[in-house]
Amino acid sequence: MAYNKTMRMTPRRYRHHSQSTQHSWLRRRVPLAVLLVVLPLATWGIIAYAHAQQQSQAAKRVADQKIAFARIDAQVKATLQKRIDDARKAEAEARATAAEEASRRAAMTKPSVPLASTADGTNCGVDSPGAIQVVINKKHCFSPLDYVPSDLVSLADVTLRSEAATQYAAMQNAAIAAGQGFAASSSYRSYQTQIATYNYWVSISGSAQADTYSARPGYSEHQTGLVVDVKAGGCALDCFGGSTQYGWLQQHAHEYGFIERYPAGLTSITGYTPEPWHWRYVGTATASDMKIKGIQTLEQYFRIAGGDYAG
Repeated sequence: MAYNKTMRMTPRRYRHHSQSTQHSWLRRRVPLAVLLVVLPLATWGIIAYAHAQQQSQAAKRVADQKIAFARIDAQVKATLQKRIDDARKAEAEARATAAEEASRRAAMTKPSVPLASTADGTNCGVDSPGAIQVVINKKHCFSPLDYVPSDLVSLADVTLRSEAATQYAAMQNAAIAAGQGFAASSSYRSYQTQIATYNYWVSISGSAQADTYSARPGYSEHQTGLVVDVKAGGCALDCFGGSTQYGWLQQHAHEYGFIERYPAGLTSITGYTPEPWHWRYVGTATASDMKIKGIQTLEQYFRIAGGDYAG
């Protein structure tokens, strides 16, 4: 039998063959292993980069929005400030105009003075009982005593002359909007109604005492149709002076042409004890001018005699 040399392999040759086989296997497997490691890392890197880009873009959008909102906020504030400035300017101009108008009227219009004897023989009748600025007090009465205004109108809670009624409604609505709502407890009273009113108070406290707070018939401002007595809920008469509504009227009534007719401390001039509930319409020009000048009574403003009844 012939001997085949190729079939015979020395240990050294065997080891060399085995190592070659291992190297060949490693050469085939290493690239795959590297690929399996590198591919996830690359994928993670791409994802991380994309996420970072998204965060960067989101942060830029947020920053842009903040800038835009800040710009809008600044524009809104500027617009509001301009409106406030315009309103203040308009208010100042209105006050100046009212003061000028009041001065003009005061220069052109003579106040009411006693001219004619009344039916009962007293010499207290005023020449123009229908004037908005008419002064009716204990020395100045109506002529005739039973005078009735020609333009009385009735609203929800008052009967007043047309102009006074319109301004009263505006004033009442403004007070309600400011949380200082009030209502009327009395407004126009006729001569006949005042007879009953005055006689009632005389029966309660006597004529001398009644004269300090209730007008005699023909001498009551309520007969002008320009007066309203107000109340806050159930608080009328004296307690109204301690209400927040009274404080609001003291600040704002002149804007609607009303004045507090019988202030505290001026009884010797008005002839009546204080009545914080009694508000008289004299027109916005006169009321504003009195407010600016710090004059509280019509007697002082028009330099007309007041105080108690004539002897």
